[in-house]
Amino acid sequence: MKVSRTDRLAELLKKELAQRMNVAAQSSRGGLVSITDLTIANDLSHAKVYVSILGGLDLQALFECLDEFGKS
Repeated sequence: MKVSRTDRLAELLKKELAQRMNVAAQSSRGGLVSITDLTIANDLSHAKVYVSILGGLDLQALFECLDEFGKS
């Protein structure tokens, strides 16, 4: 079975985002963040990330921490 470029990129992004989101979750208040699915447009113009969050995380703090990762 041939794996497409977007599928390979989606798996790479899932791993990287999961790692960063869990670091952000640990720094905000603990908890667990899982990426359940990630789809990328064929032209690579955008991606949709589906997230599952367990625990009493402060979502605003989590997203602020992720923004900081994005700027680095």
